[in-house]
Amino acid sequence: SFIIGSVSCFNKTAFLKRGEKPDVKLENEYTLVDITAWDGIVLEAIVFNPTPTSSTGNNPLIVFISSWGMNKFEYVVPADEYASKGYTVVSYTARGFWGSGGVIDMAGSNDMKDVSTVIDWALANTFSDPARIGLSGISYGGGISILGSARDPRVKCVAAMSCWVDMAESFLGNGETIRKEAVRMLQVLAELTGKPSEELEEVFYDYFGNQNLDFLYTYTYNSSAVHFIDDINTNNPAMFIANALEDSLFTPNQFVDFFDQLTTPKHIEFAPGDHAGPELPGLLGIPDQVWTRAGEWNDFYLLNDQSGTDADMSEVVFNTMNGDEVDKYSSLGEVSTATLDFALSKRENSSSQKLEFGSDEISFVQAGKGVTVDGGIAYLTETIDAYVD
Repeated sequence: SFIIGSVSCFNKTAFLKRGEKPDVKLENEYTLVDITAWDGIVLEAIVFNPTPTSSTGNNPLIVFISSWGMNKFEYVVPADEYASKGYTVVSYTARGFWGSGGVIDMAGSNDMKDVSTVIDWALANTFSDPARIGLSGISYGGGISILGSARDPRVKCVAAMSCWVDMAESFLGNGETIRKEAVRMLQVLAELTGKPSEELEEVFYDYFGNQNLDFLYTYTYNSSAVHFIDDINTNNPAMFIANALEDSLFTPNQFVDFFDQLTTPKHIEFAPGDHAGPELPGLLGIPDQVWTRAGEWNDFYLLNDQSGTDADMSEVVFNTMNGDEVDKYSSLGEVSTATLDFALSKRENSSSQKLEFGSDEISFVQAGKGVTVDGGIAYLTETIDAYVD
């Protein structure tokens, strides 16, 4: 959502005044609406509602939830593309951000109620088919989409990108390591574009003070789909997940156990780069692998496009940023069949060494007195490297 935010700022879509529309060429008309949430606050949204062409007289529904710090216009380009295929699309600004009311709960129970409220509104005010409902989004919107499928059994399909399933693991991975730069950007965006709740402000304060971390685990429990895997399996939504391999916050390891426990139709894929980098082209109308496969996934399960896409789509895919090549696997267990540990030398002098496993060079390591390890700038360095390479 941070990379996306910088692009949207450049296009000025994130700074439009209430009632204004972005200067983007689209194939379909849309309307601006205010959806009254369960507690009386207003959620700002845009709606594409093409006239149904099928004999059923209705359309499959896609609900897009905005990323952290973003607004209802974030997905206007892909939403237009979905509308051209016959979808009704509602894209809304998450609670607490921009013009939507309430406070930022970090995908808590209030946000889950909002998902159901938006679905209710769409069914009452558009051509939406109650039997063909999908949730989608990037980052914050992706995580809420997965959680929403656990809470609302009407959701039949999910396409979640650069998302998370364990918020505590995201904040405190690798033995409760503080990810200062990555989480600081979350805090800054929340302050600039929304209204954080008192509890969220307390989480940030304690997190950067490395204190009272038990509160973070408690606060993020309802924000973590790993705790609701049984509900997801019961509701049985078709689950599409796509993330970046070098994501500075939502690291890939958290998905392994979650994905293995899913009994729903499922697909997961990873691409080089950092948070939201692989999905950025699709937001700008440039074809990319992630949006293409997410669209095929939704078409199969919601548009009833039985063209064989689902049968041809491997359960696990590793893709590239600059081409169509992919590595396909039948499961995550098939991806890695061995582990290798490297012991640190006790020598004090700086040294460098190429590490090899079989015939494959793994990395280049330099260690010793006076040596600094630099991982680059969170959210930016790895994505830039992925596109350049």
